[in-house]
Amino acid sequence: MVRSKSVLITGLFVLAAASHLVAKTQSTPAVNPVVKASGEDPKESSNTVIFVEDMHCKHCAKRLARKLFAVAGVKKVKANIEHDFAVVIPETKKTLSPLALWEAAEAAKFKVIRIETPIQTFETKPVEPAG
Repeated sequence: MVRSKSVLITGLFVLAAASHLVAKTQSTPAVNPVVKASGEDPKESSNTVIFVEDMHCKHCAKRLARKLFAVAGVKKVKANIEHDFAVVIPETKKTLSPLALWEAAEAAKFKVIRIETPIQTFETKPVEPAG
């Protein structure tokens, strides 16, 4: 009788753990690979998209966003955890420095894969023009 109780308790524990995992995965909303909010399109001509490696969770996304917000001219940052990128929206009539964005992502402890600006795509760390 003692053995059957332990098997029953173990079975209930496994069942409870499995149902928790199922509930957790089912309650996670699907993330749209194209980030849109209030009609803004990440491919809009003034937006910059930064692709990084291993953005695991919302804490990683917040760490990246904090560093990107510190760059002059950044109005808004939207991170897509599932696809490891952030869309940086500049203030009106501002041009963002690709080098400053790259370094901000590195300061947040991310390896940058590429940055797509409205003018150019960088797959290596950009160099600011002299002057």
